[in-house]
Amino acid sequence: MLALIGGSGFTGNDVIEDCEEIEITTPWGAPSAPLVFGRLGGRSIVFLRRHGVKHEFAPHRVPTSGRCRRRAWRV
Repeated sequence: MLALIGGSGFTGNDVIEDCEEIEITTPWGAPSAPLVFGRLGGRSIVFLRRHGVKHEFAPHRVPTSGRCRRRAWRV
């Protein structure tokens, strides 16, 4: 399984097949969006939208407290 962190537009237009969103919590707080599990190019992936589901976090407004730890822990 591949773990990807990217922009919110990546999940549009059926880029990821067989999508399932799962909300999780981490020891460092809530992530910017639910994790998206699915398939990309025939491979299993998990994807995190770093700017939120509706791109609600501008790059300078993405929650920063423990951000790198949260991302690493999730994947």
